[in-house]
Amino acid sequence: PRGSVLYSLGVSVKMNLFLFAPGIFFVWMTVLGPYRTLFHIAVCGLVQVLLGWPFLTTYPESYVAKAFELSRVFTYKWTVNLKFLPEDIFVDKRLGWLL
Repeated sequence: PRGSVLYSLGVSVKMNLFLFAPGIFFVWMTVLGPYRTLFHIAVCGLVQVLLGWPFLTTYPESYVAKAFELSRVFTYKWTVNLKFLPEDIFVDKRLGWLL
């Protein structure tokens, strides 16, 4: 599970590593099977809980609200990958929630 721990640590630092999750899941299922895959997913979850524990025990509502800020609106001028979208769609709160 060393790789799972390292992956989860990476996700805790840079959320875009989470985009690799479907590929990692596919490899785990192919190589490890469903039971060992669940174990590795649990390891990743445990790492996230352990890292967040000091914040979850001190200010749980604030921590969760900011960690999953679903009301967030992105700034159109800084986008690179989604420039093909019209600005009115890009700044819509529903797009932020979907992403």
